Amino acid sequence: AKSSWEQCLALDPSAPNVRQYLQSLGEPLPEAPQNPGRTYFQQGLYSLAAVAFQKALELEPDDAEPWYNLAATRIKMKDYKGALKAFDQCLLLQPTHRNAGLFRAKIFFELHQYQKAIKAYEKLLQIYPCWTEAQEDLAKVKDLCSSKRKNNHR
Repeated sequence: AKSSWEQCLALDPSAPNVRQYLQSLGEPLPEAPQNPGRTYFQQGLYSLAAVAFQKALELEPDDAEPWYNLAATRIKMKDYKGALKAFDQCLLLQPTHRNAGLFRAKIFFELHQYQKAIKAYEKLLQIYPCWTEAQEDLAKVKDLCSSKRKNNHR
């Protein structure tokens, strides 16, 4: 029976009756409302993860982490536009979120929006100037743009 209650809580982290029941058993409760989303994400159930993260955002719209998790899920679903929107919201709430900035820049690169990728990497490197991965990625984008310009002038 306890397992059924835990499944209910996984589907709706804010369910008061379920939380009260598990507390009466002395069971620990999930720390954050996005935990079901993380579980679904790890299982490759990205549509369910996205729904869970959106529910978490209804409870905590000013928390950057569910926005980041939703963005990561959108990437797995190949919804790059949705991922960018979620990363933008994450960075609005927490401008120094390293991975949100990095993956946002990587999406621009994958979408062949090289100037936006360059700007995103440069902004990230203003905050984290010694981050080697971002430096290397920026150099690759700039090299690619440079070689494209050379090929266009031939």
